Amino acid sequence: MQETATDPRRSIEARLTLDAVQAELQSLDPEQRAVLVLVCVEGQSYAQAAATLGVPVGTVTSRLGRARAHLKHVLYDEPGV
Repeated sequence: MQETATDPRRSIEARLTLDAVQAELQSLDPEQRAVLVLVCVEGQSYAQAAATLGVPVGTVTSRLGRARAHLKHVLYDEPGV
């Protein structure tokens, strides 16, 4: 039998996390945000994202690294940005 009830605290925490991520996405440099969305949200490969944006794969890699580091820093208060 599959449970359908969810823990309300987990739902609230998940919603707050999603809200925080969405807010921080808007604070990213537009070029970093575009790469992050293409790769992490839409599931494009680095090569596909590079072709979509008209940039080299290395540029996708560096922008994605900077975007992830920024989000990690602001969302988890970890050093790095």
